[in-house]
Amino acid sequence: YDPALKAELESAPLVHASQARNGNGLPVGATSVRVEYLNNREFESVSRHLGIMDNIKANVPRTAYHGVVTVNIRNVQVHVTLPIQQTGL
Repeated sequence: YDPALKAELESAPLVHASQARNGNGLPVGATSVRVEYLNNREFESVSRHLGIMDNIKANVPRTAYHGVVTVNIRNVQVHVTLPIQQTGL
C-alpha cells in the first residue's frame, strides 16, 4: 500500500484548501489533489476549512496514515498531508 500511496501523492497536484473545498481553480480533469500542512495547528486549520474532523491525538491526526488523511470532496479525492518527504512513505 505504501508505494501506491506515495505514487498517488506525488502525482496529485498541490492546491490550496479553498480550491479543494469549492472546486474552483482545480486542474481540469483532476480526480485527486493534495493539500499540505506543516504542523498540528495548520492541520486543524485546513481540516476546519475543508469541513473534516480536526481531532489530533498523541500528535497524530485522527484517521491519518503516515500523516495523510484522505477524503472525497465534490467527487475529488483530497489528500491532506504533510510534505511527502516527511510522511515516511
